[in-house]
Amino acid sequence: MVAQNIDRVDRVDRVATSGPDRHVLPEFGHIQAEDGQDLQYSMVKPPGFDASRRYSVFLNVYGGPTVQNVKRGWPGLIDEYMAQQGYVVFTLDNRGSARRSRAFTDSIRGRLGEIEVRDQLAGARWLQGQPGIDPKRIGVFGWSYGGYMTLMMLAKGSDVVAAGAAVAPVTDWRLYDTCYTERYLGTPQSNGQGYADSSVFSALGGLKSPLFLAHGMADDNVLFVNSTRLMSELQNRGIQFELMTYPGAKHGLSTPQMKMHVFTAIGDFFDRRVKGPR
Repeated sequence: MVAQNIDRVDRVDRVATSGPDRHVLPEFGHIQAEDGQDLQYSMVKPPGFDASRRYSVFLNVYGGPTVQNVKRGWPGLIDEYMAQQGYVVFTLDNRGSARRSRAFTDSIRGRLGEIEVRDQLAGARWLQGQPGIDPKRIGVFGWSYGGYMTLMMLAKGSDVVAAGAAVAPVTDWRLYDTCYTERYLGTPQSNGQGYADSSVFSALGGLKSPLFLAHGMADDNVLFVNSTRLMSELQNRGIQFELMTYPGAKHGLSTPQMKMHVFTAIGDFFDRRVKGPR
C-alpha cells in the first residue's frame, strides 16, 4: 500500500467532461468526531446541485496511515464521474491520516479499523443531517486500505451505510506485508489481541448492507487470499455478496480496460444498491 502507492484512486487524474459547466470544484470543511476531535472533509456536489432535493452519497474512503486525501486539487477520476452521475462525493481524513499532529496520526497504533472507522461513521452520520442528502442512501467505496475500511464500515455501521464496494481489501493483517503492518500493530506475538481485533472477521457478523467485492487475482501487494478467505466466510455465514475478479491483474489492476471495467461495475452497483429502490 504505502510502499507501492498505487492503491490510492484519488490521485490527480483528469476526466473529460461534456463542457466546463459540468465541472464542480470541491468544497472543504470541518466536522467533529464523536469525542470532539476536529476532522477535515472535502465534498464534490453534482452539477446543478439543488439543496431542496435529496441526493445519494458516494463516500470515497482510504483511511490508512501516512495518507492525506483532503487537499486542494482536482478530484480523482472516479469522484468526478460519480458527481456527474448525480452523487454527492464525500471524503474525510480520519485519525491516522498524514500531516496532522503526532497524537492524531499515532492514535491507530496497536489496533487498526477502530478509531478510523468511528471517525468515518461520524462523517456519515453528519451527512445524514445535511441539506440535499438522502440519509438512507449513503454508500462507501474504497481500494486497498480503503477496501478494508469499506468492509469495517459495513460490519460496524450497516445502520448508516447503505452499501459498500471494496476493491483489493486487506481482511486479516497477518496476511499483509510485515514491514508495513508491524509499524502499527507490532508483531503477532506481542499484540495477538490487536491483530485479532483488527481483522475484518472479528466484526463480520454486523455486515448487513450489500457488498460488492473486487480483486486482481495476481495481486502481489494485498494478496488474493485476503478476498478468498472473505468469500469463504461470507458463504459459510449465508451472506450474499457481489464479486468481480480480474485474472492476471496486480494491485492497481493491470490495464486501462480493467480499470474502466471495475469503475463501471462500481458505478452500476451504486446505481442499483444506493441510488436505486431500497
